[in-house]
Amino acid sequence: MKIVRLLSRVDASRCMGDAICEGVCPTHAIEMVDKKATVDAESCVACFKCWDICQYDAVTKVHRPEPMLLAVPPERVDQAKMEELCRQAQVAPDRVICGCATTTAKEAAAAILEGARSLKDLTSMTGA
Repeated sequence: MKIVRLLSRVDASRCMGDAICEGVCPTHAIEMVDKKATVDAESCVACFKCWDICQYDAVTKVHRPEPMLLAVPPERVDQAKMEELCRQAQVAPDRVICGCATTTAKEAAAAILEGARSLKDLTSMTGA
């Protein structure tokens, strides 16, 4: 579970349009428009890969008007199937697999059982 209180914002005057930020965004929240990066606030999960990689300091962190909760409660899915996915991945269900979002293996497995089929889906659902 991750409570997202921040999001990325791009200063168009500093953006050089190299699109590197677009390429590292796991939720595809960044899109190039007229050779400038723009951020879709609904899709941004505050991973800040864009902020970290931008060599022009065009990306800043700003507060969201309202926090966004990213979570797939493991209790919502078939427990045996969830545990089997964790076993196949060779990771204990309660093991944290993403320190940034404190997402556990069972949360990731629950997201997969709830329909996550890509990294974008998994990140959008759990913040991992």
